[in-house]
Amino acid sequence: MSNEFLKSLFVKPPLVLNRRLLPFSAFHLSAMILTGNPYIVGGKPEIEDLVLAVHICRSKFRDGGNVISPSGPELLRIQKWGHDCDFEHESDQFGQYLIDHFDFPEIGVEEGKGAPKESGQPAPFALVTSVLTHLRGISEDVAWDMPLSRLVSYKYAIGEAHDAWTIRTERQKELGRMAAQMAAEANAGESTKPEDES
Repeated sequence: MSNEFLKSLFVKPPLVLNRRLLPFSAFHLSAMILTGNPYIVGGKPEIEDLVLAVHICRSKFRDGGNVISPSGPELLRIQKWGHDCDFEHESDQFGQYLIDHFDFPEIGVEEGKGAPKESGQPAPFALVTSVLTHLRGISEDVAWDMPLSRLVSYKYAIGEAHDAWTIRTERQKELGRMAAQMAAEANAGESTKPEDES
């Protein structure tokens, strides 16, 4: 069982430069790559890099372009965050924040085969994922707060529904193949009949 699945539920973003960060997201990663932030792309970070990284990681997707190109007044405001700080300590805090969020399961490929390895995801994660994937309108919060007995019931119901669909689809394919074969045989029979002599 891979505990990275479960640890991903309990990551708590720290305070960096006295600002509470949000959980590190794909949006944050994109903004940091786009700005060439050394915490992500490599290199030796400076205080300005940390300030911008904190600004990005306190923002949400809806904040869009304002995140990577703050306006004049906003830029002056966030630059003040870097004054009188212990840069090494704050930088270490930010680095640990990234490590915590990049601690995810690695799914490789089985040796000698092209198939991916089993992920080793624990049962709670598999149950919630199944419900989120198959039941429209269920949010992540609702799925994780759902009684376990209901989650398991949904998982079984989803599995049965999927198997029924697979069986039905396979039966339809089989009937289609039989019909095609019968049509081919009928056509072959037609072509071997002697032509009508008139």
